Amino acid sequence: VLFRSQTMRSGCSNCECFPPRRLLKIGVVIMTACTVLLVYIYGGSNSLSWSGLHTIFISDQSFDTVADSDKQAPNTPLSHLNLTVSTKQVTLPVIQPSPNTPQSHLGLTVPTKQVTLPVTQPSPATPPNLYLSVSDKRLPLEHVKLPADVMINASDIYISVLTMPRNHPTRFATHLFTWMQTVNPDQVRIITEESDDEMIKGAKQMGYHVVPSGCPDTGNHNVYVMCCKSGRQFEEYYRVQRDGGKYKWYCHADDDIYVNIVGLTKMLQPYDPKEKVYLGQWYLLQRIFGSPRVLHLAPGLLTFPERKNNNFVYSSGNTYCISDPLMKEVEKYLSGNTYVETCKKARVEMDDVLVGVVIDGILGYHLIEPRNFRTELDDYGQLNEKDLMEAATVSLGRVIVPRTKFGANDVTRLLSYHCLIYPDVSWCAMG
Repeated sequence: VLFRSQTMRSGCSNCECFPPRRLLKIGVVIMTACTVLLVYIYGGSNSLSWSGLHTIFISDQSFDTVADSDKQAPNTPLSHLNLTVSTKQVTLPVIQPSPNTPQSHLGLTVPTKQVTLPVTQPSPATPPNLYLSVSDKRLPLEHVKLPADVMINASDIYISVLTMPRNHPTRFATHLFTWMQTVNPDQVRIITEESDDEMIKGAKQMGYHVVPSGCPDTGNHNVYVMCCKSGRQFEEYYRVQRDGGKYKWYCHADDDIYVNIVGLTKMLQPYDPKEKVYLGQWYLLQRIFGSPRVLHLAPGLLTFPERKNNNFVYSSGNTYCISDPLMKEVEKYLSGNTYVETCKKARVEMDDVLVGVVIDGILGYHLIEPRNFRTELDDYGQLNEKDLMEAATVSLGRVIVPRTKFGANDVTRLLSYHCLIYPDVSWCAMG
């Protein structure tokens, strides 16, 4: 443009009137000035570096096109802008995402690591003014916290305790202040008749489940009344499992049995809870004769056409454990009122005999007798301290403890046994 305007003014028709070298210098100055002006207009000196100016000089595009390229499209990576951007390290605060926001949508790469949370044992709420009287001493309730690895395995065990009102202030109270303080209250069910005594009230306040049997008072041990109560035990287990329970073992304990949860957990470990397993201890007559000659205790077994055996072995009724798959198979014989009907058909002389009649006689699964199941049938004089520490259960009044507590006032000897296993319990020092 400069060249044409100069030639028109001078009347020249060729380049000699205005030397091209001089024209070129003027053009460069004008272009440089325009470029600086554009840079200033489209972002200022902080937006582009000199490499950006170089891009403008060599581009075949118009200035408008180059200016438009300075505006980053939403999905355009920085590497496509021909810009040199200075960077520095920035420490960002860690922002906790909302629960419904996937981490991939945050636009941040957050380092993660696996965190192992400790297994905590729920501590029962201690009701006020509840204590166990031993002579002139008052023993307080004291929760025992077990190691996490023990609690993981112990949580698979459902424990059903069978008692009656007349035993609440004595036998049941002893259990409430000893081994029941070592387990999660939610895994224990106490089957008894309706009662509002202090020990039952205290157990409820601590979170233990007290289940009314709905049967007549069992003080007279009428066989069919006891069958009613045993059926209630099984029925409650099935209800818990249907409501989301994930227990692998059903363990029964009468109120004359102390449950050593550490020993019980270790005793069950060798057995596969996915198999059909019946664990207990042969009844006294079976021990005397050395064979299951007890058909006379349930002669009605022979009236079951589906039976696998014509005789049976059964566990001493005060304690036994059954795996969940086997519990499911015996449900049609032992749950609720069905237990009473099966008792009558088998003509049992004792309610606990029926468990062996069904499992061994009818279904054909034999009783396994673990070494550490201790009942009233054991000779505790032959057991050393290690045997007692490893026992899964021991019998009230029968267990012999090397270092007794509270002297003759510990009639059941279970307080002394509890202190043998858990010597750090504070009231052990009072004995």
